[in-house]
Amino acid sequence: MSQQNTPLLDVYRQILTKLKKRRFFSKPNFDEAVDGFTELLKALRRGEEDEYSGLVSISIAKCHQQQQNTLLEALYYHRAGKFFLNSQKQMAVTGTSTFQELTELAMEFYITAISLYLEQRRLAMAASLYYELAEHLSLVKRTKEASLYYEKAAELQQTDNAMSAIVSLHKAFACDLKHAQYQHASETLQWIIKLATEQSTLNSDTFYVDVKVEAMVSFILVLILQGDFPQARLMTKHLQKEHGDIPATSGTAKNVNIFFTSEWFFALMECLVDAVESANEREVIKIQSELKELLTPSQNEILVPILQASRVNFV
Repeated sequence: MSQQNTPLLDVYRQILTKLKKRRFFSKPNFDEAVDGFTELLKALRRGEEDEYSGLVSISIAKCHQQQQNTLLEALYYHRAGKFFLNSQKQMAVTGTSTFQELTELAMEFYITAISLYLEQRRLAMAASLYYELAEHLSLVKRTKEASLYYEKAAELQQTDNAMSAIVSLHKAFACDLKHAQYQHASETLQWIIKLATEQSTLNSDTFYVDVKVEAMVSFILVLILQGDFPQARLMTKHLQKEHGDIPATSGTAKNVNIFFTSEWFFALMECLVDAVESANEREVIKIQSELKELLTPSQNEILVPILQASRVNFV
């Protein structure tokens, strides 16, 4: 806290001291304390004092805990976590050395808030906090942890909001690729396929069919990368078998439409499996150049280690 704001710290101490003073036959006045802390928080926000705003928010949360107001307790623990994350982001922007403790503190209070929301069956709120936390962890390159929190968000979202769950799982998949967690990526893609299949039977909109096909293509590429060539061939044939029953769409999913209308795409995929299995680097490069314009950015990202693997096997 800057020197000009030190009186605010004195106010904080005064509220705490008053709260701790107990007289016989009287209880601490938590309503009064909440009012005092809230006014203090407003003053701190005017000065953009994130760390101290986080500490005051924790105090407000603890007051609400004593009042057994669980939702407000969760809200202020969440706010505390956000303030700590904001503080770390500001340190990164200004070039100030960041403290890992801030992220750990933020995670602690996010998890506390999530637990409280789960107790109250506020699943959407809990999911949004998992997603928020995952976004920050992804931003600071803690992709392994980010993937897990994206998954936790998806677990809560999948029943009532399948689209949000699929978005979360796509984020988890992207994190898995960055960290070369290909087995986990396979499991994530199978989860997307399962959700998209369920939703495509409930909706006449072909959006979920597009999502399913895209995930299946990604799954085939990951299988190739893992060296599971028989399963990659089986999945390619399975996708091709379903292909005739999938209508072409119009709109944003233009990459997926090519899968629906181009039989030669499946031939290319089968050739890719054969080329990687036989470590034919030239053929892999040729197929990669033909597939590049058809695939999504994440699918093209998978092709890079596939090519590297073929070079290693070739050598």
